This record gives sequence, C-alpha cells and structure tokens, in this order.
Amino acid sequence: LSVGGITVVSGGVTAGFPQSISTALGNTLTVTAFNAATGVVSYSYTLLDNEAHPNANGANSLGEQFTVVATDDNGTTATGNLDVNIVDDLPKAVDDSNASTASESNLTLTGSVLTNDTQGADHVASGPITPGTFTGTYGTLVLNADGSYTYTLNTSDADFKGLHGGGNGSETFTYTLTDADGDTSTANLVLQVHNNDDPVIITGLDTEGGELTVQEKNLSDGSSPDAPALTQSGTFTVTALDGVQTLSVGGITVVSGGVTAGFPQSITTALGNTLTVTGFNAATGVVSYSYTLLDNEAHPNANGANSLSEQFPVVATDDNGTTATGNLDVNIVDDLPKAVDDSNASTAS
Repeated sequence: LSVGGITVVSGGVTAGFPQSISTALGNTLTVTAFNAATGVVSYSYTLLDNEAHPNANGANSLGEQFTVVATDDNGTTATGNLDVNIVDDLPKAVDDSNASTASESNLTLTGSVLTNDTQGADHVASGPITPGTFTGTYGTLVLNADGSYTYTLNTSDADFKGLHGGGNGSETFTYTLTDADGDTSTANLVLQVHNNDDPVIITGLDTEGGELTVQEKNLSDGSSPDAPALTQSGTFTVTALDGVQTLSVGGITVVSGGVTAGFPQSITTALGNTLTVTGFNAATGVVSYSYTLLDNEAHPNANGANSLSEQFPVVATDDNGTTATGNLDVNIVDDLPKAVDDSNASTAS
C-alpha cells in the first residue's frame, strides 16, 4: 500500500508512522497511521506557502493529487487518488473616502487607498495598485502603485465654477488591486469638493486724491498746451474666485452674464469729457481704462488751485450674487490765471 509515494505497507508489513513527503507544490503530505484490522489510513496535508493559481478570475482553486495503490496477497490491485484543494486567498478592495474636502482653501487631498483593503496571502509588497494619472470633473488624481494618492483641485475649471459659491460636488475614481497570481478587486475612491462662497474684491480704486488727474493747463488754450497729456490711463483689478457674472464701470458694461464685452467702449461724462474702458483680462481681472479732458470746466470755487472731480461707480457681481462696489475718481485741476507786477519806464511829473 502506497500513498503519494509514501510506503504504508510493504511485503505485508505495516511501516512506522508518521511518514511525510514534500509535495510538488512545496507543501507536506503526511501518512499518520494505518489500522491493519480496519484498513483505515489516516493522513494530513499542510499548506506551507501561497501558490501561483493559474486563473486570475476570482475564488479559483488549485489542486494537488496523490496516487494511492493497494495490492493484495494474490496480486490484485486497486488504485485511487487523494486530492487536495488549495483555495486562493483573494484580495479585497474596499471603497475609500477622505476626511478632508477639497476647496479653494484646501487645494490638495492626500491619502492611501490601501488603508482598508485586504491584500491576502498573495500580496505584492512592491505595489499592488494599478498606478496612473486620472482627470476628474473638478481636478486631477495621481495614484501610485503603493496606494498613495494626491488629488489637486482645479479652481479654474468650468465645472468647479459651475458649483458657484457654497456649492458641493464629488469625484469618484475607480482603482484596481491586484495580487501576485493576478487576482483583482476594484473599489472606488470618493472625494468631496466644495466651492467656497468667496468675496468679490476690487483693488486699485478709491485712492486718496483720485485714480487719475488731468490738467486744464494742457488744453489747447491753456497755459501749457499738451494734447497727449489730456488723456490719462489706469487700471484696477477685480478678484472673483467664483467667477465674474457682471461688471460695470460708470455705466459701461464690461461683463454681462459672464460674457466679456468688446473694447474699447466709451461714454460722454456728465462734465462733457470721455471715459473709455479699453480692456478687461478675464484671467487676471485687470480692467484698463482712460479719461480724456475735452474742455475747461466751471470750477465752483475761484480760490486758487482748486480741483473738480468726476466720480464713476464700479459694480462687480460674481456667479452666486456676491457684489463689490467702488469708485473711479478723476481729478480735474483748474488752469489758474497769473498776474505779474508791472511798471512804466516813464515817471509822472
């Protein structure tokens, strides 16, 4: 009687036990006993390491087979097989999230998708995750083989701006966990996104003394004619992280419904001069403008170097209705007469 090459009975004599062999897969088969009176053979099989299962298709099994041969005293023989089934230990990927939320004040999320996953006995120590760079709805995910990831929010993305201030969104990325013999498991990494209700900020206006100054003396009939100097230019900046929906300068429509107007655009001011918006850079929020003095003005106080101001309201509203206002002030300096002392070459007598 033999089991997998182990001699249990030879020449009618029962062998001693236990008897073991190392199997083809590197595990241990042991015949622990044989009861000659009942014919019962006792055995055990010990799995020593994970095996390379041939099919990476789920809970597949790998078999090891041992031939059993029994011959009686007159040479009659019977055979059979002792089969051992080795069940694969499958990886299990579990859906992940991140405790933090991506927003304008928290542009980057980091973590590991392996934290709650089960790799099993066939784990790949060097990196079981299929790596890659994945573009989402609101940002980009960089996933590494070791499971670590970095998500970067793109606040300039139209979809993110479409959340408007105070709006929420989510990103879902599917990843794959693979073990050493090719079994896979997939799960989702779900990240939360929030568009802050950001303020609208206007800088470069309401400067003490005005944003621009023009001089009446530079008029053609002034005391110091200088035609180019009659037009002065400047800029101011509108910062609206939620996107500019409307923007007007002194009644000139710069942005309407999120669409930038064509330039230049001019109006005749209350004092008969010209205010022109020459451009708007939607990427930087910079508004360019100029003011041209066309004639002398009736300054209210004839008491020296008095100035006359023209003021133009600036109103900016973002995509979720937050508004900021400011004033563009132009200072018009009076051209003053100057009397000089005189004398006469003759003397009265």
